[in-house]
Amino acid sequence: MRPVTTFRNNSLFAGNENGAERVALFYSLIESCKLNNIDPYIYLNDIYDRLHDCPAHELVNLLLPYWEKKNT
Repeated sequence: MRPVTTFRNNSLFAGNENGAERVALFYSLIESCKLNNIDPYIYLNDIYDRLHDCPAHELVNLLLPYWEKKNT
């Protein structure tokens, strides 16, 4: 209950509707990571590093159900 309340209070300062939508999408992604027992910090760092080199047909591999941490 507390994370929802904190998110609602923080949303007051999103700036505009587009900013609020981005914050909601990001919050949803983080909570999805937690539900899948994936550390959001590790996941986001990994996909941000790989996103610019990833061909369009392989983007599905960066989604949470298919993601595997790259061994580098």
